[in-house]
Parts: sequence; structure tokens; C-alpha cells
Amino acid sequence: MKRSHAAALQEEALDLIIAAHSGRVTVGELQALTRWREQSKSHAEAYSAALRVWEALGVAAAESVAPDYPWAADAGAKRSMGISRRSLFAGATATAAVGVFALHPPFGLWPSVRDLAADYHTSTGEQRTVALGDGTTIAMNTATRISRRKDGGGGLSFEVLRGEAMFRNANVDESLSVQVLNGIVTAGLSMFNLRHDGSNVVVTCLQGTVAVDCAGEHKVLLRDQQLMYSRSGIGDVAPMDGEVVTAWRRGRLVFKNETFARVLDEVRRYWRGEIFLLDGQLGQRRVTLRVELARIDEVVGYAQAVLGATVHRLPGGIIVIS
Repeated sequence: MKRSHAAALQEEALDLIIAAHSGRVTVGELQALTRWREQSKSHAEAYSAALRVWEALGVAAAESVAPDYPWAADAGAKRSMGISRRSLFAGATATAAVGVFALHPPFGLWPSVRDLAADYHTSTGEQRTVALGDGTTIAMNTATRISRRKDGGGGLSFEVLRGEAMFRNANVDESLSVQVLNGIVTAGLSMFNLRHDGSNVVVTCLQGTVAVDCAGEHKVLLRDQQLMYSRSGIGDVAPMDGEVVTAWRRGRLVFKNETFARVLDEVRRYWRGEIFLLDGQLGQRRVTLRVELARIDEVVGYAQAVLGATVHRLPGGIIVIS
């Protein structure tokens, strides 16, 4: 696939910005970067897009790992004025960043304060199953946090703080309820999948029946039915292929006629680092794809070999696709 002119400019701009922060840049090269940016409106827009990527990398990756490399302090004294200014900025903002990053860790590089308080948790790329007795289980997907709640009715009660889990209630005498955001999911003998991405909750019934209460509405799901809700309300019940939803339990992800941007959104959940997509047209390409979680890096190879994308691999698991 021939890359768009905008994608080519964004890639060129990112190369120039990376070079400008290498510690070996000259005044002349910085002036050349300014001239490049001022060539046209397209160049200026490409520069702005690439700079947003670089700023995210600088704050969330480079700055956060710097303390792990003692030699960086000595090297920093020998770097250029541009790098020195960046170091000064990092030092001035470090105190404020500690508080922000404790609540919202960049790229999920470490658990937040709330995550650490969860009763059950998985790290990025990890899956585990919690046995609750009588055959009742919680299968947890990547980067998931779940806490137990007190239930005055005597049933099992949990809260999904974030992530994805498959609940199986095998106890005929005990109901199971799960709070996610502003909704409550309740089930008897059943199996259902819950996914909480921070702003939306997706509930899929796999066996039995599942009730969802949110924003004053009550809806019931039957097998292979799904709905989505958020703080703004609850959606309609719709049919869903349960085999696709639960593919993660079999160690794979399945995409049927999905946009490549949607594929990358899913892959990011399992990726230790971050993936940036600079080409909007590439993101809208429709693909049908099966990805083994054990070889999830093959998605990057697919972007190169099949979609004709250019890939930059940076330290810390940072991937830039254009």
C-alpha cells in the first residue's frame, strides 16, 4: 500500500525530532528543522502530530526509566543545550508528576494506587483464574483489577475496577453480583464476560441469563447477547458471537472485518509499552485477522508486510506506525 503524503511527512518529522533530542544536534541542524516545519501547512501539521508523539514518549517513557540508569547522569552533563533544557524541565515537574502518575500511570507501566488495593489483579499480558468454591470462578484477562464487596444478601459480590473477566457462577443457592462503573450485573447459574475499558462497560451473556441495572433501567441478557453501558446511559441488547468475545480464553484475538485502528486498540491492552498510529487512512483499512497472544508482535509485522506501513521501534516497547 502506498503511504499517504501526510504519513510520509509525519515519519520524516518524527525522525527530525528524535535526532534533535539525540544530544549530538548542532545549531545548524535545529535551524534546518525550523525551516522544514515552515515549508508548508502540511509540514507544520506533520510536525505537530510527531511532536505530540515525542512529548508522550518523553514524559511517560524516557523520564520514568531514567533513574534505572546511573550512567545517564554522567552522560547528561555532556549533552547539548537542548537536552539540558529538557532535563531542567523534567526536574521542575517531577514532584507534580509523581502524584499524577500514582493515580494515572503512563501507558500502564506500573499499577496505580487504586489498583494496588484490589483483591485480585493481573499485569499486562497476564491471565489467571480465581476459584471461589463450588465450581464458581473468575477468569481474568490482561491488566485487570477486581475487588470483593460486602453483600448484605449473602451472595458473592465484586467490583471490576478495570479490565476484563469471565464470571462463572456454579452455585445454585447463591447469586453473584458485579458492580462496574455506575451499573450492577446480577446472575444466578450463568457465565458472562465483563469488559471495562475506563469509560464503557460491555456485558456478554455466555450461558444462562444475566440482568443489568444502570441509570434506572433494567435489562436482561440471554445466551450470546450483549449490551454496552456508560455513565451516560445503557445501550440496546444485541446478538454477539460468544466465540469471538471469549477468544482470549483460548490464547488468541479474533477480528472479522475490523478497522486496523480497532485492532491496534485491542493489541495495546496486551502490549508492554505503547503503539502510536500516525496514518489515519491506514487505521481505516478493514482487516480479518487472528492473532495468537503468545506472538502478538506479529501484528506489527502484519502492518509492515501486508498493509505496507513503516514501523519505528523505540526503547521501552514504543512502536510508531506510519
